[in-house]
Amino acid sequence: MQHAHTDNQDLPAIRPLPSGRQDWSSPVLVRDHALQETTTTSSRRVGKGDFLEAVRWAVEQRLHPKVNATTLIVARDLAGRMNRQGQVLYQRLRMTHRLPVSLRTVDRHVAYLRELGLLAWVVHGARTNTGKPGQGGWSGTATIYAATAPRAWDHACGHRIAGSGYTARRIGFTPAGRQKAIARARSSAERVAPAVATGSACAAHAGPAPFTSGTP
Repeated sequence: MQHAHTDNQDLPAIRPLPSGRQDWSSPVLVRDHALQETTTTSSRRVGKGDFLEAVRWAVEQRLHPKVNATTLIVARDLAGRMNRQGQVLYQRLRMTHRLPVSLRTVDRHVAYLRELGLLAWVVHGARTNTGKPGQGGWSGTATIYAATAPRAWDHACGHRIAGSGYTARRIGFTPAGRQKAIARARSSAERVAPAVATGSACAAHAGPAPFTSGTP
């Protein structure tokens, strides 16, 4: 499976702090495919609710020059099929049957989500036949993605994070983050509407279930 490469200019890189910590307030596009794996990403695993919040935030903040409403459409399709671990079979051909977009467009916007640190590869699909000789038929391997959230989103939301990379987890809020979460919860309750449908404010969501390596 081929994914489109983009020729956009990179966003400012994450700045090192004197203490050796990193400044997560400056988002960065992840161009290197080797850094878009669950084993190498700096983003943490999330469930579908936080995934959609983070995608909406990235689109509204224009963190990638080519993301738009189509990116949200693609993200919602993926989120709707995610398992409890936030993992999903790509199924790019089936997506084109459900969505008013071409296969090339799906691939492009999934690539943008990876560059934003919002998706990471769990399994790379292959078109080669993996069936045993003599059994007949054809069997390929499916691409599996994991929903992730970049540390810049956690910083913007005022999340306190323990650990690093894919297995990092949210353990609380900064004072400012707590106020954002409270305000968001009140606003959502007043409208009696899903949090992901009313903007990119950072509401508190339950984290994903403990990680398992099973496919969706």
